[in-house]
Formats: sequence, C-alpha cells, structure tokens
Amino acid sequence: MPSKEDLILSIDFGSTHACARLYTKELVNVSEALYHGEAPLDPEAYWRILCELTENVLRLDKKLASAVRCLGLSVQRNSFLLWDRATSEPVTEMSCWYDTSASAFAAALNQSRFVESINKSGRILYKALPTTKFKIISNYSLTGIFACTRLAHLFAENPELERRCLKGEFIFGCLETWLLWRLTGGRAWCTDVSCTSASGMFDPCTLKWSHLILNFLKVSQRILPSICPTSCNFGIVRCGPLARDAKARQLGVPPVYVTALIGDSQAAMLGEGCLDKGDTKLTLGTGSFLNCNLGSKTIPPPKGFYPVVGWALSVRDRDSNITCETSPDTKLSNVTYLLEGFNSEGGRTLSRLQRLGLFQNFDDLDDLLSAASTRHRKSSNTTVYVPSSLGLKNYRKSKKSERPEVEALEARLLFVNTNSLLTQGGVFVGLPASLLSAPRPASSLSAEESGAILLAVFNALTMASRLMVSKCRGRDFANKLPVLRVNGNLSRSAWLMQRLADTLDVPVERSPLSETCCLGAAVAAGVGAGFWQDYSEALPALHTQKALKEADLSASGIPFKTRFEPNPAIVYPQEQAYCRWLRTCNKILLSQASFTSAEPSDCTNADLSSVPGVAFDVLAKHLA
Repeated sequence: MPSKEDLILSIDFGSTHACARLYTKELVNVSEALYHGEAPLDPEAYWRILCELTENVLRLDKKLASAVRCLGLSVQRNSFLLWDRATSEPVTEMSCWYDTSASAFAAALNQSRFVESINKSGRILYKALPTTKFKIISNYSLTGIFACTRLAHLFAENPELERRCLKGEFIFGCLETWLLWRLTGGRAWCTDVSCTSASGMFDPCTLKWSHLILNFLKVSQRILPSICPTSCNFGIVRCGPLARDAKARQLGVPPVYVTALIGDSQAAMLGEGCLDKGDTKLTLGTGSFLNCNLGSKTIPPPKGFYPVVGWALSVRDRDSNITCETSPDTKLSNVTYLLEGFNSEGGRTLSRLQRLGLFQNFDDLDDLLSAASTRHRKSSNTTVYVPSSLGLKNYRKSKKSERPEVEALEARLLFVNTNSLLTQGGVFVGLPASLLSAPRPASSLSAEESGAILLAVFNALTMASRLMVSKCRGRDFANKLPVLRVNGNLSRSAWLMQRLADTLDVPVERSPLSETCCLGAAVAAGVGAGFWQDYSEALPALHTQKALKEADLSASGIPFKTRFEPNPAIVYPQEQAYCRWLRTCNKILLSQASFTSAEPSDCTNADLSSVPGVAFDVLAKHLA
C-alpha cells in the first residue's frame, strides 16, 4: 500500500510542449520541468525528452527519486510509428495526428462502395432500432487524423512494412505504446482504452478493436497492441532515470510502476474534475476539443462527433503486482464515456499568423483584440473567417421549414477537419480593400488591417465553439448547460474567454491550473497504484489545489480571472453575429461545392479586392 511520502510522477506530451510534474497524494505539485517545441518526427526524440524531463524534475532533491512509486503518461493521441521488435529501433518517423498526407487517401476511401453501403445500412437499421452502433455506422467516415487511416496509407505505399509487421519483426504503436515499450525495456506492448477509442479502428460498443474497420482497411489485428484499462499496472520502469539500479534494489527501494496511460483530452477532463454526467470541457490548444461526460453508457452520436472512452479501471487486485508485461490486463470496469467533437483550427492557425508578423507575442493579443473590437463596433465593415475544418452535410431543403434560421444553418454544417473543399486553408470574407489591392509585407499593415484578420480568426474560434456545443447534444442541452469549463494555452486570453461566454450565453470557467493534463494523468496513475480506490476519491484533493492556486494568484497580484459571465448587452449582438457567420460559412462552402462562383482557392492574382473570399494560403503569399 502507498505511504504518505510516496510520490506520483506525471508526464504529458502535447503537440507544442511537454511537461513533467511530481505530486503528493494530496496532489500538491512539489517539482516540475517543462519542454517547449513542436512535436518532433524522430521517435527517439520523444524518449530523450522524457528522460530529460524526468532528470530535471528530480534535481530539486536527491531523495525525490526514491520516493516516486508510480508514473502516469498523458499523450497526444493518434501519433504512431513502427519499430523493430528485436532491437527497439524505429523503422518509421512519428506520423503525427495533424499530418495531412493521407487526406486524399481518406477522401477516396470515403467514396468507396464499402463506406457508402455501411452508411446506408446504418441509416436504415437506425430507423428500425435506434442504437449507438447503428448511428456510428451511418455516420462513419475516415479522416487523416485517425491513426488507422495513416497506417493503411503507409501500408499501401510500403507493402514491405506490412509484410514484416505480419511476420512479427516490426510492431505498431502510438506514442503511449512506444514510451511504455521503452520504459519497460521492451517487455510491455500495450495501449490504453482512452487512446485507442480515438483511433478510428475501435468499437466503443464492444470496447475492442473493430473487425469491420480493420477488414475494410486490410489491417491485421495481429499487429495491434493489447487494449488495457486507463489505470492498471502496465509494468516496471526498467529504463531511464527512474530505473532502480542494483544498489537501490539492495537497499530495498521499491521499483516504479507505470500505472496509467491516458489521452491528453481525457486527462484534461480528469484534471478539471469533470466526473459527473453532463460535465462539459473545451480545450483550446493546437486544435479545439469539446468533451461531454456521458456517464457509464454511450449515446447515438450526432454526425461529426464520436463517443470515446474517458477512462476505465482494472478488475485486478492493485496489490498483486501482476503487470501487463507477462499478462496484458484486458478486462475493463467502471468505464466512463465521453462525447467528443474536434475543430482542427486553433493554436496552429494563430501560430501561422504570428509567423506572418501580425503579432509578436501571445501576451499582446488581448490588447490588440480589444482595440480591434472597439474599431469594429464603430465600423460598418465586418471581416468573417470560414475555418477550413468545416464542411457541408448532405442537406435537403424541405419546401416548408419550421426551423429557426440559426438551427437550419447549423444543420448544414459539420466538422470534417480534413477538408476537400477549402484545400488552401480557411477563407477570409470582407477584408479591408486596402489590404487586398496589391501584395505587400505583413509588417506594413495598419492596425486596422491586421486587427481585422486577428479579430476574424478569434471570432471564428468562438463561433465554431458554439456550433460544436450546439451539435454535441442539441440546442436544448446547450441552452441548459450550467457552465463550460475551458483550459488549454489559448484560455490565457481573457478577451477570448469573455467573447466565448457572450457568444454561448453560458458562464465560462477557466482553470487556474496551467497543466491540467499532467494533473489528470497523476490522478489516473494514483488510482492505478492504489492511492485512491477510484477517480471520485481524488476529487477533494483536486478542488483543494484549484482553490489554493487561485489564492496564490490573487496574493501575487497576478490578474487572473477564472469565471466569465455573459454580458447581457453583448449577448444579442453576438447572436446576430453568429447568424451572419453561419450564413457566410454556408455560402462559401456551397460555392466551393457547386463551383457556381469564383473559388477562393483559385485567387492568385495580385489584386484580390474583387474576389468573394481569400483563402488563407493565398493571403499568406500576398503578405509575404
């Protein structure tokens, strides 16, 4: 059994940073280490970063290493590689979730007879028997984000890799599986159910790999790792800074166990304490992830959404020391489901604007946006940004529609995230004419011109978030939502949080904790190690740490507001702005689909002032 002095090491790998933190049983953070940088393509780099973070987090005190009892990993999902089973040497680069190289491959598969037939069969069966399984089948489509799509694409281009995988020479794993393999010295080849459930080849109804999808993609289940609970005994740390040497073992220092693997989006839900059915969290990071807690049962998901597993417990005795190294733990209990929506536009879009020179530091954004919104209120010109993550649903307009306009416009849109229409990025509509008349560097733009671009992108981020919330569980659910919890790097913008509250007409709470993914992974690891019997038992410690962090921020004089109430004077204008944004998105996407008007992606002439919309890629060249 764990003692009061035992520590939990939690490590989180995001798309733009990584961090390691040491926690006590009371979830007090006693040490931390950070790494900033884009996710590398070299798989060995992830292992080096993990080792460096671990070394740095233990430097505060030599005694810390011997006090660590368990380790939890939170990772970006759907990033995978292949490696040599015998040597543990990678044989491919890391294929990251945001890699778009398989988008055309996915689009071709979605036009196949197989996908069309299962969609049609699912719709017919769902009308007769409205179950989650039939709803998923009726809406199923592949995207480049799914690991299964990029794996099938890799095998199609490199049949030799597939042949050697089938022979057992090479093995497949996403980031969590790769790091677990390295930590355990190649003894544990497992993944967890939260990461697997977002892969596109998982059946949430059976909690197993989907034979239907695997057969369609011609991927053998033999090359896939075992699916285990989020919190369980995955194995002993035998490699890296926390491996116990012979001297430590002679002194009776117990080994460190890996007791949790979890996807970063699910870890953020745990870190926010979203354990009750209906709790909803929005993560604003590289992309935007919306998660709603469904409890112990999944529901038929709306198109563009997918039920994923948040977390699950093991049925094994946590004191037995049986690990997944010798016997993979594949029995799940206390499974919690989440409904997940994803908007690929977010931090990556803003980073691109920063590289163009539209702003210098993210800390400057609130002042720039406040000034731009003030100018916008005094001007009749409105710039709208249509995100490339949006697509059109097959929509038949009835002769007489009794739907309100907003609901009808929302119904036509869905999040596709690998767009075959807006192939050159999102589209700006209504940019100032002075900006479009002739190519010039972004550094020469006036405050009004650069502000129009920034304001359009941030407004689109809040509008898309409202669209996700409305589509997630319907407008009735969205209207009754008591509070939306928000985290992620972009939540640092107070302007964005207030605009989000005004656009949704829902109170917004942002976390005072900067690394909720690390905290969530620590909770999962603590449960796996027996610090707590289940996740709810850790809630009091979570709430205490949030309150202490808020008190620390207030005492230090740092202006950090955690709750944002809708401003009644702004809510109605934002409702009108939302309706205009929906109309513009529908108009641009319809024009692209039907080729009835000039296409923004084809606008490469020097004078862009006469075109209906300007694609992001075109604007970037215009301002280069």
